[in-house]
Amino acid sequence: MTVRPLRVLAWGAAFALGVAPAAHAQDAGDAVFLGRRAAERCRRGEYERGLDLYRQAVEHGAGAHELGGMALCELHVARWTAAEAHFVAALAQGDARWLTRHRASLEAGLSEARSHIARLLLTGGVDGAEVRVGDTPLRLPMTEPLVLEPGTVVVEVRAPGHRAWRRSVDLRGGETTREAVSLEREVVFEVAPSAPPSVTCVPGFVLRAGQCWPTGEAATRRGSPVWRSTGWAALSLAVLAGGVAIGLGVDGASTESAYLERCGGAGAPASCIQDRTSTQASLDDRATLVNAFVAVAGVGAAVALTALLVDRTSSRGRYVAVAPGGVRIAW
Repeated sequence: MTVRPLRVLAWGAAFALGVAPAAHAQDAGDAVFLGRRAAERCRRGEYERGLDLYRQAVEHGAGAHELGGMALCELHVARWTAAEAHFVAALAQGDARWLTRHRASLEAGLSEARSHIARLLLTGGVDGAEVRVGDTPLRLPMTEPLVLEPGTVVVEVRAPGHRAWRRSVDLRGGETTREAVSLEREVVFEVAPSAPPSVTCVPGFVLRAGQCWPTGEAATRRGSPVWRSTGWAALSLAVLAGGVAIGLGVDGASTESAYLERCGGAGAPASCIQDRTSTQASLDDRATLVNAFVAVAGVGAAVALTALLVDRTSSRGRYVAVAPGGVRIAW
């Protein structure tokens, strides 16, 4: 089985860290003692338990070898950001002799962790602008780079009064990508309301409600009183005749209903035979009258309509009305 050189270095460093001198550590609260137990757990593959012990060691003031061992253990569970931070902290310790022996292993582990980490730093833009990278919201300006996984991310920046800025950014592991944000102001065009078109009337016409209407002699009503009187009289006659026809029809229907109620059964008296003849004659006479009054009403309505139309045509003034919507002609 082939093992990556980095893993070999990591296990070598973890073993060296695990067997480092205890420096007279006698109780479980000592950082060195906890670090040694944590290294043993990591060698067995119990990474989570080992990391718990390393965290206890850090709380008790762990040194470079505990921080380095914790970072190496974090590589196995893909906690790249935490591993990077602990590698950097271990390399910053002042124990020169221990760092001399294990610097190569720590630097290799640091490179491995950083290869899985990408950083994004946005510059420019507008202070307070809302930034969204994937599901991560933040605001400008950015004081520190945003830690992300390598790959392509969509960055969107929005600010009031500006157009949205949107980019797809490729992030590489171990690198800090800087992207300049340029927000353009939104331009609002205000359109002034247009003035209504002016209307000019020819002589003899006056402007009213946007239209030209005839004035003076041109607007004088020239209808005929004869046609108007004839129309109204014919209309009155038509209404009267129609009312009489309706009344006679209702009365005839009532008479017929009364006869049928009295003589319509099987045991009708003998007198119903004579009543039938007189009732039928009465109904025939009323029907004749109804037809006559209906005819009179129809003729009256026709005469009234004709007279009123003639009066309307002769009385309407002839004019040409010019308005914004077009030309109106009455003739």
